[in-house]
Amino acid sequence: MFRTHHIILSSTFFAVAALVIVSLYMQKKTTRDVQQNMGQVLTAVLSTTHQAVNSWFKEQRATSKIWANTPGVRQAAKSLLKMPQTQSALQASPEQATLRHLLASLHTNSDYQGHFIIAPNHVNLASSRDNNIGIESLLINQEVFFQKIWSGETAVSLPEKSEVLLSTQSNTNGEELPAISMFIGAPIIGDQGNVIAIFTLRLNP
Repeated sequence: MFRTHHIILSSTFFAVAALVIVSLYMQKKTTRDVQQNMGQVLTAVLSTTHQAVNSWFKEQRATSKIWANTPGVRQAAKSLLKMPQTQSALQASPEQATLRHLLASLHTNSDYQGHFIIAPNHVNLASSRDNNIGIESLLINQEVFFQKIWSGETAVSLPEKSEVLLSTQSNTNGEELPAISMFIGAPIIGDQGNVIAIFTLRLNP
């Protein structure tokens, strides 16, 4: 009787132990499988996002390059470079109105929030806003950005805190957030094939 009872207890113990071991193994395997699947999903999302960002940057670069070398922008840049680089003189130049009219559709039908033409000394020769004209570019400290463009390439700036009031953004609590800008830039090519100025478009990052 005792032996039978002992056998039953032993069998029950081993059965429970086996069940626990199997359960732990299945739990570990399930966790590993979930982690592996999640890793694959995240890798796919990362790859897709990376491709989308690269495509977006490529599109922005192409847009800036095309506009930088339209006849209207090139002619305006050449005229502005010959003028005294004072705020009053540059603001009063007819090229400001010409450029704003030329680029109006670009600003209205896209996410671009403004334009600039920047001289070799980093002074804003033209802008979509009067208070930006005749002053040093906000991007003065982004040397790599300028170096790429002066060498004939297009470039995207790092984010910068905006120097002017833009359309405001708020967080979920309704608190106003600081305006942040990025810029896409392209060289304006002169008659001799050299870079005479920089054309930039303000992006909403």
